[in-house]
Amino acid sequence: MKKNPLYEDISILLESMINSTEYKIGDKIPGDIQLMNKFKVSRETIRRAINILVEEGYVVRRPGKGTFISKKDGINDSIGEKISFTKEIIKMGYVPKNKIISFNKVKNNKKLFQNEEYLYRIIKIRYASEIPFAYEESYLPFSKVGDIDEDMIKDSMHYFLSKKKNFIYKKMEQEIKPVLIDSPISEYLNTKRIPGIKLSRKIFDEKNDIFLYLKFIFRGDIYTFKSVVKF
Repeated sequence: MKKNPLYEDISILLESMINSTEYKIGDKIPGDIQLMNKFKVSRETIRRAINILVEEGYVVRRPGKGTFISKKDGINDSIGEKISFTKEIIKMGYVPKNKIISFNKVKNNKKLFQNEEYLYRIIKIRYASEIPFAYEESYLPFSKVGDIDEDMIKDSMHYFLSKKKNFIYKKMEQEIKPVLIDSPISEYLNTKRIPGIKLSRKIFDEKNDIFLYLKFIFRGDIYTFKSVVKF
């Protein structure tokens, strides 16, 4: 029986590593030297193994920055790709980051969640490398998620809701409209009063109840939306 080339075996091991719970989409994987030491193989073997993962869409290379995860196997990944901007930011050549600037429990004004008394209101700034490109405001119903803290959702809201709270994503309604980015959001995004894009999303569970509301304001000079429609 013909033995697989060593780099193919290493690519399978790396794929398993990427699909483990240790990593999420957008994470940087260990560098060549670290992987060489881990698997006791040459740099050429590591590079050929990573080439396979690049071709299969699991990772993308960014010269001078490293190799980043762009896809993971699993039932929730297609949902994650639909609601996340991480993959697009990586494809644009940036390193995705986010920073929570506000995390509060607030009284519900009944506009979105009719039967909820309290909501969690989380404000984040999303970065493309060091450039702030989007303001994000999200709301979670307290009765559905219970007591949570900032650390639980700082890395990935989707991972927290789907893996830790076992929410099932049934459908999403979204609305996109042009806006003028003004203070105070323009200050968060380190820009003057410029055109932007507002994206609002309501995400429903299997009971057709909203369990997450998201509002994004994107800088129009950095981010654009592109879609493919197949017939």
